[in-house]
Amino acid sequence: TGPTAGNALQCTQGVAQTGLPTSSCNSAFLTELQFVGPNSPNPGKTAIPADWDNIGPAVGFSYQVPWFEKNPTTVRGGYSLTYGGSGRNNSSIGGGTQQVLGSALGATSALTTAAQLSAQFPNEVLKLSDVPRIVPLRPVSPALPGGTLNIYSRSGTLYGYDPDYVTPYTQNFNLSITSNVLRNLTVDIRYIGTQSKKQESDINLNLNNVYFNQELYDALDAARRGDDPLLLTQMLAGLNVSGAAAAEGYAPVGTLNANGVYQTGAAHLRRSMTYRTNLLNGNYLAVVNSLLTDTGGTGYVSNTSLGVTPSGRILRNGCDRIAVQGGTQTFGTGANTIPLRCFPENYLISNPQVSVANYRTNSSSSNYHSMQAQVTLRPTYGFSATTTYTWSKNMGIPGSGNANPLNRELDYKLLYSHVSHDWRTNGTIELPLGPNKLFFGNSSGWAARLIERWQASLILNLSSGRPDSITALGGLTYASGLVTSGAITVPDIVGPFDLRKGDMQWDGAANEGRYFGDEFVVVPDPQCALANKTDTMGFNLAANVNCGLQAVARVVPEGTPGSTVIDGQNVQIVLQNPQPGKQGTLGQSTMENLGQIRFDGNIGKTFRITETKSLQVRFDATNILNHPTPAMPELSINDDDFGISTTKTGGRAFQGQLRFSF
Repeated sequence: TGPTAGNALQCTQGVAQTGLPTSSCNSAFLTELQFVGPNSPNPGKTAIPADWDNIGPAVGFSYQVPWFEKNPTTVRGGYSLTYGGSGRNNSSIGGGTQQVLGSALGATSALTTAAQLSAQFPNEVLKLSDVPRIVPLRPVSPALPGGTLNIYSRSGTLYGYDPDYVTPYTQNFNLSITSNVLRNLTVDIRYIGTQSKKQESDINLNLNNVYFNQELYDALDAARRGDDPLLLTQMLAGLNVSGAAAAEGYAPVGTLNANGVYQTGAAHLRRSMTYRTNLLNGNYLAVVNSLLTDTGGTGYVSNTSLGVTPSGRILRNGCDRIAVQGGTQTFGTGANTIPLRCFPENYLISNPQVSVANYRTNSSSSNYHSMQAQVTLRPTYGFSATTTYTWSKNMGIPGSGNANPLNRELDYKLLYSHVSHDWRTNGTIELPLGPNKLFFGNSSGWAARLIERWQASLILNLSSGRPDSITALGGLTYASGLVTSGAITVPDIVGPFDLRKGDMQWDGAANEGRYFGDEFVVVPDPQCALANKTDTMGFNLAANVNCGLQAVARVVPEGTPGSTVIDGQNVQIVLQNPQPGKQGTLGQSTMENLGQIRFDGNIGKTFRITETKSLQVRFDATNILNHPTPAMPELSINDDDFGISTTKTGGRAFQGQLRFSF
């Protein structure tokens, strides 16, 4: 006696139908697309807020210090404010401006048939000269953009701009002192600073809300521990999602099996291959994503008269059961009767009308500060050199993939582009031999050709490593897991751990390096034991499923406070995975990657044949010290190879060149 096709899954209030609760959907909360801009029903509205106060000053000064006549010294400084970057152009929007300025989910603009083309220009004969009338193309269905999206569609991507969105801007600061210490020697000391403010960021409002839905979170927590919360039984009533063979006795949730064992929703999730590993690991994000899409269970109520086939079968399962049981709003009989729930469409995700709802705002930022020193030796007796040293810090908040979308400031960290120390030296020397040089300046003929124009160049680059993060299991927070551009989930510190940099010890025989030596071992995470309980179906989640959670421990003497014996070793756990939905206490970007050493050089001799012709012989060597750089070790505490690197790159190489110039 369920709803009829005419009003199936409509957002209404106060409508009573047989077998269903009185409708309570508030249509004022529905997402509605509007046709905006000139010559539209909403000419005063825009897709992107206007921003008219982008005034970017740029000022600077230069001052010749008068007290150093023998060593001319100049002080320079400047400040600039620059607007722009991303935010108001289609290159920064996935799918181009169509996603923001022309997006109308469910609308069709493509003309694929002659009939569709004719419908645009009825009773007319179109010629090639009419192309300007067709392009730009007018929407086909509907003819005008806009309208309310189906409440159950869960498809398509929408972008919406923060009403207070402003153009991102960058501030640049610099102050430098340049002094000619000697006639041919210059020293520069500079402060360089850059702050990028109100940078563009995207927040997907349609991430599943499990870590903000306390009722659902508590139910999954209970299921993980081996308990049987009512909520999951209500959600899965009448379904068999266990995936177990019939011989194992699993029957539809809310009923008794052949042995008289009551079937709970939690017991089915623990047994299901789809859910059990993520449930054991505490990855509730993945569990709920499966609930949103799972159609593998049996027992769904099918009502073909509705005229629609919406997604989210598990979410609507309670509503279906209410509809087919004559309005009793219960499931089961006798002592096994449970109250059914008709879960709201936004119980698992915020906006069931779309798949991805990107909210574009200004929550990202970065700041860079550096001290830069440079010494320049201009050519002197054939020798010239430049040496620069930079001491810097670069921090910021990622523009997407935050661990907690509601508290994005917690992701403030060293950016991947940060390098604390960077030393670069290059020099060129030409031996002062031959005509018009310091030695043998009066030589000529074949002797001059032999001793002149011997040149060598050297390049030495030294830099500290980029920041990196020790990571916990992805899915325990909303973090994107991208070390280079997003936030990541980090472990909890539960023991003494203050390392910021390791010391790679390479084992040539095993062809691997150990970043932390033999200081740490990987052990099972204590959270794995939370699921060590046999349920009413005789299934023990911890005993039957591989726990993917691991912890990092230090081998310590017996009697050390907080130590325990694991696999015959006395250890003290120092890092472990945080609880689901919580960010760890270690912090992001707390480790430093391996530094870089690069020493290159070349040597060459040029033979002058005539005034306009010469022959050059040159040999180049890269990585002269043959110092390959190991790859950064595995830094996930849930990987057996934690702290281990297995590859090196950058061996020594030589190259010879012969060049004839004319």
